[in-house]
Amino acid sequence: MSRLLRAAAGAPRSALRTTPLSVQTAALAGWRRAQAGEDLFSLLPLFRQGLAFACTLLLVSLALGYHGLLDESSDDLAVLDPAIELETLP
Repeated sequence: MSRLLRAAAGAPRSALRTTPLSVQTAALAGWRRAQAGEDLFSLLPLFRQGLAFACTLLLVSLALGYHGLLDESSDDLAVLDPAIELETLP
């Protein structure tokens, strides 16, 4: 690292040039155009992907819930069986 810093210190100063004014102007114009009103629209694809994921998750949960309602092997009163058995004990 120190060798790199020594080499940089020994570099001629004429090698340092500024960028042309046309490049600076184009960069600033592009930056201002990007700041003008595209901030909201730059987040639009992220919101669209989030909405698609939420809808997919909703459909999957509805399908699983509906499948659970159609399953006749589950007995809703099976949860109450231990309570009923405790009531019938002498």
